[in-house]
Amino acid sequence: MAEQPGGEINANEIVAKVIVEATSATIKGAAKPVIDKARRALNSITNAYAPYLEATFQRVRNIKTFLKPNERVDLLSVYVPVNLSFRDEIVSPEALVSAANSNGRIVVTGLAGRGKSILMRYVSLCMYHSPQGKIPLFLELRTLNNLTTREILQYVHHQYRGKSRATFDDFIIALDRGYFCLILDGFDELDPQHRSAVESQIIDLGQKHPALSILVSSRPDQRFQSWQDFDEYCVCPLTLDQARSLILQADYDTDVTKTFLKRLTPEFFSRHNSFLSTPLLIIMMMLTFEDYAEIPTSLHAFYKNAFDTLIRRHDATKPKFIRRTYSQCTAEQFQRIFSSFCILTYSKSKFEFSFDEVIRYLGAAVNQQQIDADVNQVLKDLVESICLLQQEGFEISFVHRSFQEYFCALFLSLSPAGIVRSFLQDGRFSSWDDMLPMLYGMARERVEQEWANDATDSICNRYSAKNVKEYICDFFGEWSIRKGEDGHAHVDWNENTLSRTSLILERLYPTIFIPEYKKSGSPRADWPKRLQDALITQESKGDVRLKGFSTGKLIVIEFSPEDAFFFDALGITEYYTHRLRATRKVRDDQRTRERSEDLFIKTIFDPDAL
Repeated sequence: MAEQPGGEINANEIVAKVIVEATSATIKGAAKPVIDKARRALNSITNAYAPYLEATFQRVRNIKTFLKPNERVDLLSVYVPVNLSFRDEIVSPEALVSAANSNGRIVVTGLAGRGKSILMRYVSLCMYHSPQGKIPLFLELRTLNNLTTREILQYVHHQYRGKSRATFDDFIIALDRGYFCLILDGFDELDPQHRSAVESQIIDLGQKHPALSILVSSRPDQRFQSWQDFDEYCVCPLTLDQARSLILQADYDTDVTKTFLKRLTPEFFSRHNSFLSTPLLIIMMMLTFEDYAEIPTSLHAFYKNAFDTLIRRHDATKPKFIRRTYSQCTAEQFQRIFSSFCILTYSKSKFEFSFDEVIRYLGAAVNQQQIDADVNQVLKDLVESICLLQQEGFEISFVHRSFQEYFCALFLSLSPAGIVRSFLQDGRFSSWDDMLPMLYGMARERVEQEWANDATDSICNRYSAKNVKEYICDFFGEWSIRKGEDGHAHVDWNENTLSRTSLILERLYPTIFIPEYKKSGSPRADWPKRLQDALITQESKGDVRLKGFSTGKLIVIEFSPEDAFFFDALGITEYYTHRLRATRKVRDDQRTRERSEDLFIKTIFDPDAL
């Protein structure tokens, strides 16, 4: 590792070494005319990109942590490597680095708080410190949300070249020679209306530039099943040893750390595994444990305790000291303001902001709650006093998106009648977000009365086990399909009302859906290839809808129950039979609860009851 006197890391030397290794690997074995052309293009690009590569190295290396949101720490000094699941095997992050250095196409998925973004930065740092012939180009995809044109390569080139005259054509030559690894962090943080377009770009990048390594991170999404050029690595829950290492690396109050580690026995870890297996939650648990000495059983209660702890975060030298706030708002007022702020920003898929944007949203939240407070001072509190937001340069973002989801759920749980129905029907959110189970935990009766009861009725009244194929057809609606050069059918499919409703129900009632899915098994992993073979066969039988598919024409097809060959090719009939069965079980449970609650209410007003 290149270090300057005094232990400072020399970013210039590190970047120079990465460039030398990449250039050598790129031109190795090529003919002289190719070498000359490539060397000219690479020299042009690297001279232009070097300053931004140095800045990016420093940015991915120096991070802010949840415990110290106003300080920067060296990622490698606090990072605890997580395990990943790949093709039913457990692998280390080094396997991910190796794949990224070998023209890999990878999607890294994981639930909220599992450390996906930190892992992507770790991979980037590994490629800087131990170069193997690829230069990492790190991009947070959420930055595309504020652009009018969301062309990934154009944006990356524009950012990295700075004010130089390096041409886009030279950038493409470098891509084609395998000079770069494109690291795209946070696909799930893209505005939902832009995801399909960006998805198409990413898939096309892989096909047009075979030597380009691509690494994408995201929360789980069904769309990745159709990314057949990509391997999916799933971030695993922390083990007990990893959890203990994370706490030791956190550099927090020694007495608190010792007490918490003493309680962190195998039995304690097993009992609270849903919290202790996630890096973000285990740090939050240590903070809240200091105050409450107990662990809530529900996620929303856990976040409530975390907020209370942040509000009265202890001064290092004055136990139980409550820090004075700039805005003079009370804890209850901060909760109300931040809830309104989060529902506004969440509904617009906004996760980071310019100063003007955050002031505009906070101003609307303060006005909505009718609180007399200076918006600029409220912002200062949220960044410095409570640490729910963080500032990096000119950008302000949530310290973690999960807080946005909790406060969004809190706002909905306390909102006027009808808001929950409207939001679940028409709101912009992902069914994978924790907002849904937290809202259900806070306000089950409202969720069921305003939306979920009608949702299960509408599905169960229309579909039965006898017409499950009609259910599958309506679930998928319309597909855009094209033949891939890799022998796999490439599918573009957008959610419709039925699929969205079904996916939301799955998140609200996991204890019913998951056991049903286990009975059926997952759809076959090779379904894209089997689907392409079935489509070509069907086309040869004269299906006019598929004319031209075998030659690469884009086909748009609307399913009907007669399209059994689709479902057989995908191997999904049994899977969706169990999904429908789970929906019926949910409806039965809802009706049982309704009868029980009605009976109890009657008991309250019946003088002769009991």
